[in-house]
Amino acid sequence: HNLVMAHLFLARFRLVMLRGDLIEEPLRNAYQLDPMGGMTLGTAGEICFLAGKFDVAIDYCNEALAIDPNNGYAAAFKSFVIGFRGDWTTTIEMLTPIYEQTPDFNYVIAFLGYAFAKSGQSAKAHAFILKLEESQKRPGAPSLDHFLALLYLAIENKEKFYECYEESMRQKSILSLYSYNSPLLAEVAGEERIIKLRKEYGLPV
Repeated sequence: HNLVMAHLFLARFRLVMLRGDLIEEPLRNAYQLDPMGGMTLGTAGEICFLAGKFDVAIDYCNEALAIDPNNGYAAAFKSFVIGFRGDWTTTIEMLTPIYEQTPDFNYVIAFLGYAFAKSGQSAKAHAFILKLEESQKRPGAPSLDHFLALLYLAIENKEKFYECYEESMRQKSILSLYSYNSPLLAEVAGEERIIKLRKEYGLPV
């Protein structure tokens, strides 16, 4: 199990270091070690999605779902690939039952809110932003600035996006590193403000 995790983290490290061209080997190694692992397959799907490798991401997610149709992790990232290919209605249809089963799961709240924003349903997206903001105020709650950044970008509020994204970077949120150069931040790719922020933390741009 530790070796599987090591290969997955190597793929994530290469993703963070903008070497998406080198992620497939460690992912294949993880798969060969754990071909029936729902978390392994879901993680491979996530990493490939973030690297913009949609076809490979779908393959990993489909395999995970063939083993366990209730693998919400794989279903969520499969739905995002479908959305980024232009069908956010199907994304919403796939994420809604997952949200109904786990209404307090921050990942699902963020993903479904993002899908509503991308489908033009801004009022529903705002409701999910409010839900995350209220959740973040609870004593001992984890920072949700990265998720909020993605939602604000999806509703085209770039100033609020940067406010939240910069805060997530200051808090050294690993999620903010994973999404850089991914389809999720395509709207701000190459912008001086985000490049400057990466340089401040010694990260490649």
